[in-house]
Amino acid sequence: MYDLETFASALRGDDVRLREFAGAYGLVCTAVELSSVFVIRPADDGGQRGTLAVVGASGGGGVSEVRLPRSFSVRRIGHDGGCFVLTADDGREVRGTPGQFGAWPKIVTAEHNPAYEQHLEEAYPGDAGAGGGQLVVGDCVDDRAKEIACAGASGAVNKVLALTKTAEECPAAANSPIDLFPSPGRPYDTICASAA
Repeated sequence: MYDLETFASALRGDDVRLREFAGAYGLVCTAVELSSVFVIRPADDGGQRGTLAVVGASGGGGVSEVRLPRSFSVRRIGHDGGCFVLTADDGREVRGTPGQFGAWPKIVTAEHNPAYEQHLEEAYPGDAGAGGGQLVVGDCVDDRAKEIACAGASGAVNKVLALTKTAEECPAAANSPIDLFPSPGRPYDTICASAA
């Protein structure tokens, strides 16, 4: 189990224990404005393992594992606005809020699931706008909130500008917000979209 204080200390400027946790080849992003720390370390099986800590204002919070598919080998991690940005060896980027990276679907482990890597790949946030993967800012959805590829889409296409709890939280440019039925574990209930 992880010690939340290791991550909270890093957010306060003392990252000695966090650097020890990450190891010599680990990647660390301490995002004070997100009250979050994202660490990616080499895994024993040759892949990578992610650890995300969200620290509350009162000191509480949580630490969760973030599964990373082998097809997305992270070489850099940073943050931009309200999102973490993971960049792969081949230049692809994935953006997501701490809530999006922390809310992974449950997948049966590799030792009991021969299709584990395929299931993980399907659940992983894809390139924004490409269609498929986890919904992120920059994706496109149809009027039923189904994710579609932005390029070459026909019919009503809406570009995702933000993912919020309520339509009132959407940016002014979101002229087509889509309210969703609340779902436990999903960090948003409204897709703030604009007609593309």
